Amino acid sequence: MDGPYLGRDRLKAALDGVCGPELKILLAHAPTIFPKAEKRH
Repeated sequence: MDGPYLGRDRLKAALDGVCGPELKILLAHAPTIFPKAEKRH
C-alpha cells in the first residue's frame, strides 16, 4: 500500500473483501493510516 501522505494509500482496495471476526493484519509504512483503517473495521 502506498503512503497516505500523497493520498495514494488505496486503503479501500486493500480492505475490500476483508470482513468477519477473524484477525486482520495491516502492514503499513506510515502509522497515520491506522486510525483510518480502524474506522473501516
